Amino acid sequence: MRADERPLPPFRVFAQFFQAALVDLLLDHAISNRSRFQPSTISNASEFNPSKRISHRLSDLGALGPEIEGQLRSMAPSLMSDLHVTPFEPVRYEIEMVVHGDGAFYTTHVDTDIAPGARTDMHRMVSGVYYFNAEPKRFSGGAPRLYSFGQFDSNSRFVEIEPVHNTLVVFPSWVLHEVMPVHCPSRKFLHSRFAINCWLWRQAASGLTTDTKPSGIKLHAL
Repeated sequence: MRADERPLPPFRVFAQFFQAALVDLLLDHAISNRSRFQPSTISNASEFNPSKRISHRLSDLGALGPEIEGQLRSMAPSLMSDLHVTPFEPVRYEIEMVVHGDGAFYTTHVDTDIAPGARTDMHRMVSGVYYFNAEPKRFSGGAPRLYSFGQFDSNSRFVEIEPVHNTLVVFPSWVLHEVMPVHCPSRKFLHSRFAINCWLWRQAASGLTTDTKPSGIKLHAL
């Protein structure tokens, strides 16, 4: 099958995901903890490489972390069904806050780490990215681009999903994707593209077997 004919991966978009009060708390948390954000890394969270990724992350979400995790726990079964992932009992809910300012990006990658030295006892299986920003929106770009299944090349099909305020996007963690460059003319922290990255982990004993049906794309209105 030609690269431009390969099926796109399954994904799901949830608009107006959190109540307005919680969104305000997330933005307040980002602002009050601005000095604690650290440069984002790649390759099993150990390598800083600005030629591949530029953003800043904060792993401590304080009291907001358990609330976000609780929401993910309640949704886990339906997410696996929608994404055609073989059902599993998550052994870890990984959550971090990430900010993308002017010029930030992340080149093509998968979230299930297969690099040398990556842990082998469990793996990321479901990825989620929740988008939020100060309003009115002062940045452009920053869309996640999901690529079709199969060997990647310049003709590979893809879909871009606009990072709309208060929206959650989920997809299988082994899907090849990238974050397109962000343009923020003011270069102010408050005007950046904010996100909560979430991953559901599975014990490796279950393997990486999936029942993926890539033709079943589930795109909800943004």
